[in-house]
Amino acid sequence: MKKQKKQFLGMLLILAVLAAAYGGIHVYNQKQEEKEAGEEAEKLTVADFKTDDVTAFSYVLGGQVYAYTKTDEEWTWDGDISLTLDTSQIDAMLDAVTGLTAESEITDGEDLAQYGLENPSGIITFTTADGTMTLQLGDKNAVTGQYYLKVAESDKIYLVSRDLSGTFSKTPQELLNEEETEETESVDATEGVDATEGVETAVGVDVTESAASEDSTEK
Repeated sequence: MKKQKKQFLGMLLILAVLAAAYGGIHVYNQKQEEKEAGEEAEKLTVADFKTDDVTAFSYVLGGQVYAYTKTDEEWTWDGDISLTLDTSQIDAMLDAVTGLTAESEITDGEDLAQYGLENPSGIITFTTADGTMTLQLGDKNAVTGQYYLKVAESDKIYLVSRDLSGTFSKTPQELLNEEETEETESVDATEGVDATEGVETAVGVDVTESAASEDSTEK
């Protein structure tokens, strides 16, 4: 009887410990969620639109402006609308901007050169049903590792953690879908073979004609 009582008390003790542990974990998780919610609330919204909302966008790369337009859920490059682009790659680029938040905001940044924004290293423009937004990309902050960014339609300067200049650094040829790329490479290869055969044929004719001419002269 005493043995059963001890076992029962031991089980109660174990249950009490487990209940206390569970309660502690629950409180900890709740505090973490509250902390994360507070941190999110402190962040500043820079771009408040979704990837699907974007109907056109452009960016400057190497001094060249590349513009893209979406029609019937398909993206095309304005420079050659016959090319078929990889929608997943473009969506990945836009995902880096949609819902973009900033860690902090500079309200008295009158000297744009101080932030690399007098002559921005990059300019990205997005068009949605609500209008157009242009982002100007500045220098990297050497202390925080974040990047200066300015919305052209506003005087505000933001510090963001995302390197958008690296994201928007592809040429239209690099955005082609795999089938389009394979077809392009196939055409290039075919043209290369034809051109080589043409040269060989031409050279053969020249050599033959030259030999015939020499024989005629000797006779």
